[in-house]
Amino acid sequence: MNSPTKSFRGAHGPVALATVLDKVTRPLGRRRGFADARLISEWPAVVGARLAAESMPERLVRRRDGSGATLHIRVDGPMALELQHLEPQVIERLNGFYGYRAVERIALRQAPVTRPSAGEKPVRPAPGKADARHLHESLACVADPELRRALGGLGRNVLASDPS
Repeated sequence: MNSPTKSFRGAHGPVALATVLDKVTRPLGRRRGFADARLISEWPAVVGARLAAESMPERLVRRRDGSGATLHIRVDGPMALELQHLEPQVIERLNGFYGYRAVERIALRQAPVTRPSAGEKPVRPAPGKADARHLHESLACVADPELRRALGGLGRNVLASDPS
């Protein structure tokens, strides 16, 4: 009998879905300098819908001594000038998002910010063999085949969208 709310049980009892997702997405975010991928998904809430439509965070580069960081942002054309003008406010909102003074400055890179249109599905390349193997191994502990299939699809999409 299929229950709409299936529980995922690990070796020691139920495990939160966020725990499994974190294992899959954390290495991808770290390659770009993000300790967690929340900034990417919450970008519109941090900078506002208008700026988010024409910009996106690319990577967060920390200093060697660990103090402050530079957030590299891809920005579309003329919005770069406005974002440069709003830099102090954006940094303040970013630090408010993180809850501490994580970002010291931003670096802008003028480049097209492309997003798929509403009815268009993006073409995604297949993940590399090492990444696919790591994904498969990460999901081996998921007992529910439907959940494992869904998480595998999510993991493949995350891997395909990672440019590195």
